[in-house]
Amino acid sequence: MDNSFLNSCDDLFTSTESVSIKRFLLEPIKISPIHFKKQSHYAILEDKKNFFILETSRTSQKYSIYDLQNAKIIKNDSLDYPPISIGQATFKSFDSIFFQLPEKSVIMQFDTSNQIVANVKLNDLNLDWQVQEGRPGLFNDINQAKLHFIDDSNFIFNVNPYDYWFYPKKQDIKLLSQFDITEKKLISNFSNINDRLKQAKISLPPKYTFPYLSLLDKDHIVVSYPYDHRLYKYNLKSKEPIETVCNSSMYIEALHDPLEKEYMVQESINFQISAPYYGQINFHSRLGIITRVVFHEKELYTKENELNFSSCASEYSLQVFDQDLKMLDEIHLGSRDLWEFALPTSQGYLLMGKCSNYSGEDYFKYNVRYELVKK
Repeated sequence: MDNSFLNSCDDLFTSTESVSIKRFLLEPIKISPIHFKKQSHYAILEDKKNFFILETSRTSQKYSIYDLQNAKIIKNDSLDYPPISIGQATFKSFDSIFFQLPEKSVIMQFDTSNQIVANVKLNDLNLDWQVQEGRPGLFNDINQAKLHFIDDSNFIFNVNPYDYWFYPKKQDIKLLSQFDITEKKLISNFSNINDRLKQAKISLPPKYTFPYLSLLDKDHIVVSYPYDHRLYKYNLKSKEPIETVCNSSMYIEALHDPLEKEYMVQESINFQISAPYYGQINFHSRLGIITRVVFHEKELYTKENELNFSSCASEYSLQVFDQDLKMLDEIHLGSRDLWEFALPTSQGYLLMGKCSNYSGEDYFKYNVRYELVKK
């Protein structure tokens, strides 16, 4: 395998503009044991200057909605139907909340009175590369599982081929799909992993495999793969990339060698502790800029020679681009907050503080707001 593409870019596509970032503490929201959820997922709704966060759980049907501006819980409820856990969610509006059912490859649209608006199955997409014994469906469980709505009916999502690296027709797999929820039909399937990755006999954990994306306007999206320095700008009509730009982080000299196809469990654990990668990418509409979260390489062992599972030492940075994918800046973020669970806003992010900045068991986890400022 030619691993040269893992190295940082030779010539970065940069701009002379720069961006700064401000960090603010949010007013704490007191919670009680009835609000506690295991393995939580979060979705955000931005309404003018206010933010609402929807909290769901992989292990229950409970959900809560938090009003950040007024620092209060405005809804704490449970779905009576169907009798399974909720999983990931998309908070489009108060009358349009999409719950993704982890085991069924199903999207259910509810309003806040718990009435079902739509019920869509995504376990039989009839993609041209799928094989009979491995039917792709709705991806769930991690950040890449979010639905990205183009309009009230059409959304883009990550397709899950169920073990990508061992799938019989791996080289033909396209990981993004556009679906019309009104017509209940697949519109298109597009976007491939880097050729040199998909042709090699290697493996990567899911969070390093599936792409992140963000809608720029009704005709364009920007796509970023966790194990690829490049950014891709797609035309949604042609479903072809119209811009491909290598923009590596100044904090990643090279991505680590991927795992072998046949790997030991401990090798995967070590990889996920220490390997740097690119996280979510987002378009901030009020500023007209794009940002990408960068997860820095971390020491595998602590000073006590134990595996370094703690997130306290994890450091991050934020790459900033214009809509032509020119690099504007890269901001070092340090290690104060948990960027694995960042929620994007039109001008920045909402975050959970971690370790010494953690809000405590008696308070809602999101306690920090970041605001980007163009200089």
